Amino acid sequence: MKLLTLIMCGILCTGFSAYSQESPVDRPMGKIGIFYTSFGDNELVRSEGLEGAPGYSGDKFYTLGVNYLYPFTKWLDFQTGLVYSKHQVTITPNVVYDYIPGVDYPPVKSYNEDLSVISIPVGVQINFLKYLFVNGGFSLDFDAGSSNSFDDQTGIGLQVGAGVQYEFKNKISLFINPYSKSHSIVSFSSQDNRQRLLEAGVKMGVML
Repeated sequence: MKLLTLIMCGILCTGFSAYSQESPVDRPMGKIGIFYTSFGDNELVRSEGLEGAPGYSGDKFYTLGVNYLYPFTKWLDFQTGLVYSKHQVTITPNVVYDYIPGVDYPPVKSYNEDLSVISIPVGVQINFLKYLFVNGGFSLDFDAGSSNSFDDQTGIGLQVGAGVQYEFKNKISLFINPYSKSHSIVSFSSQDNRQRLLEAGVKMGVML
């Protein structure tokens, strides 16, 4: 996540330093596109640790989404869409043996389970120059997994990011968007000290 943070900070600094040189860019009335993320970091966290609880380690994940942009001004867009993410998490049971000399204890075995979330983002995208942007906002998250090993992720999440986009003469755009996201900051569950899913990755996509 540190690398992604550095990338976003670099894009922000470049955009703000050159913002005063921006020339007007024609914006369409609306653009729709698709994106995909296949690498990054993910983890499950709690506000407080639980004694005797298993260990959780994010293994890998991917996201697939549809993105819609509607321009408020030449530099500010409303952003929404639909996103599906699937996360693989390694679970390590917390097993404590009473030590008895001469007894061979079986090793603790970790195993993998999947966690899936469907999100509806609602936010804004701020465009700098022809190629740079920052974006962020809230998302309505729905837990779509079937595993009982994780707390429900249904709730309201938060996402921030920055990126680069290039628009061709035919108005088709390609973009790369490093981002960080926290699911279920406001949970619809009444459970205390629940798990919260964090992810950071790089979206790559096309807008039409």
